[in-house]
Amino acid sequence: MDGSGAREEASRVTQTGSSATIRSGNGAVDGSAVPAEAIFSHLAKTPDIVGLLQEYPQLTVDDLRSYFAEAQSLARRATTVTAWKGTNRRILSRMHGLPDPDPSIHKRNIIRALVRLLKSGKMLDLGAGKGNFSLSAAELGCTVTAVDARTVRWPDADAEPDPAAADLIRTIRWVKAEVREFPIEPGEYDLVCVLRLLHHLKVTDQVSLLKRCSTMPTLVDTRNAKVIVDVEGLHDGMLILEHGETRDQRDAVPQVSWSNPHSFQNSEEALLRLVLNCGYVKIMQMRPPHRIDYTFYLCLPSHGKSEDKLARRRKRRAKRKQTGQSTG
Repeated sequence: MDGSGAREEASRVTQTGSSATIRSGNGAVDGSAVPAEAIFSHLAKTPDIVGLLQEYPQLTVDDLRSYFAEAQSLARRATTVTAWKGTNRRILSRMHGLPDPDPSIHKRNIIRALVRLLKSGKMLDLGAGKGNFSLSAAELGCTVTAVDARTVRWPDADAEPDPAAADLIRTIRWVKAEVREFPIEPGEYDLVCVLRLLHHLKVTDQVSLLKRCSTMPTLVDTRNAKVIVDVEGLHDGMLILEHGETRDQRDAVPQVSWSNPHSFQNSEEALLRLVLNCGYVKIMQMRPPHRIDYTFYLCLPSHGKSEDKLARRRKRRAKRKQTGQSTG
């Protein structure tokens, strides 16, 4: 906006008698009758307060203080987060969290796309919930074991009116068990799914679970901490209060943790360290996320200690052979 345009806009607003308080960056400070947008547009092009006052002579120093105070408040609200579910309910600078999500991406379609890339085989779904992901994998030819401590949300083949859907439900092995206690043998499955589960566990249980799964490709869908509030050992993130004050109250809510009153959301940096420390060698992160601070990680295992030792031995032999040939 040039000088004459700014004066015309200021004159127009003055003639309308507007005295609205600045709101969302396009109102005006009481009494000034100059839109905030015009003020900051001018300063963006010409960062000169003296020139601004010449352009809008009706402005006073108090008006400017009000504009900048409100702008500071808006900026603070845009870059802070209230840890309302955390054990420490404070307002903190948003220093972490994932990029903006793409809400058009449905997590079930993500699962189907990822499973298609893998060979059809045995899949373990830990914390299966309603079983939607298990059913999607079964549709694609996987032999699925679905594990959850709660069965209230599981599909009922006997009550399913569609015979094909009922048959699909029956192809899945449904196991009522605590995921922290369910036995997992090394290499037993071709894919392990830990979906919407990890952030409902304590750090010690996260470590234990991932270590038991680390010999197999593992797909993790978890929520990341928006801010770093708490630190537990090598893990930084946010300690979360799960719903319910008693064990019975928590167990009655299907979407919350089983038994533990607190859980831990890792920052993404802490989550990546956690995965590597548990024995995985590579992590593939999905971008953009499908929800706010919620995304998928494909964690790839090593070939196993014995194969790694064999590979190192072959490398040493090849090096000795190469050295012998060069000296000869």
